[in-house]
Amino acid sequence: MKTRNNLLFYTSPITQSTRKLRKIASLAHRQRHLYGKPRRNNTGKELDSETGLYYFGARYLDPKTSRWLSGDPALGEYLPSAPVSDEAKKRNGNLPGMGGVFNYVNLHVYHYAGNNPVKYIDPDGRLQRDSEGNLIFTPEGDEIRVSHPSGRSASVQPGWLYADDGTRIEAFANREESEPGFDTDCHGFSFADGQYWINNWEVQPILDGDGYENRLPPKVGDIVVYFEGRGVVVHSAKIVAVRTKYNFLWFHWGPTVVEVEGISGVQTEIRRTTVENGWLGASHYIYYRKSGQ
Repeated sequence: MKTRNNLLFYTSPITQSTRKLRKIASLAHRQRHLYGKPRRNNTGKELDSETGLYYFGARYLDPKTSRWLSGDPALGEYLPSAPVSDEAKKRNGNLPGMGGVFNYVNLHVYHYAGNNPVKYIDPDGRLQRDSEGNLIFTPEGDEIRVSHPSGRSASVQPGWLYADDGTRIEAFANREESEPGFDTDCHGFSFADGQYWINNWEVQPILDGDGYENRLPPKVGDIVVYFEGRGVVVHSAKIVAVRTKYNFLWFHWGPTVVEVEGISGVQTEIRRTTVENGWLGASHYIYYRKSGQ
């Protein structure tokens, strides 16, 4: 058996299929160096030409074996706790990776995308998606009727989205076209493409599971989360503009102006405003960015 450009070929008599494979290998080799541009994998990560590895922020991936060079740093989160309290029992029933170590796929701490990169991808390190780029949503139970303080109500399908580390995120899919206000909320707009309703208490698990960090200065694409009191999440929005105004009167640069976009409650109109006016009842807000971005 011989190797060429990391592809294997049998040394049996040359057939038409073998010639085709060699042409494909040669084409792939040329594309790697086309115009000197770095090659990218299916998640958009650039290939390091010196090491031949892809860097994902927390670990390096070897494209030859489709394996991480180090174990999953979140391994401890996949292990159950001693069921000595209701809190521990609740945690054991919601282990990341759709079952933690009880899901056999997670027993291999060096795998990528659940050992199924054809079906699952992680293009931005955020909520998990299938190979078509759609968010993975697993329905659970029957549809339920929910209401909003405004008096409006709709039938929704409860279910789960999944953070990058496998943590389940409770979400709801609207089943009534006549009530588009239940299609999404501010957090669904910020984290889930505006396709699902996500409650306030699921924001912190998303931030933890997707590896967000408190980063300054803010930049376009970051998420801003608003809080009331001691860490109670009340709102989130996307940063769409960051600029600094020049003061021609005093001949110096003024304060940075950050603009955000988001929605509120069952409103469907996307509202754009300054970050200070994003949620008037908030006591403070924090900028978040995905680790490695």
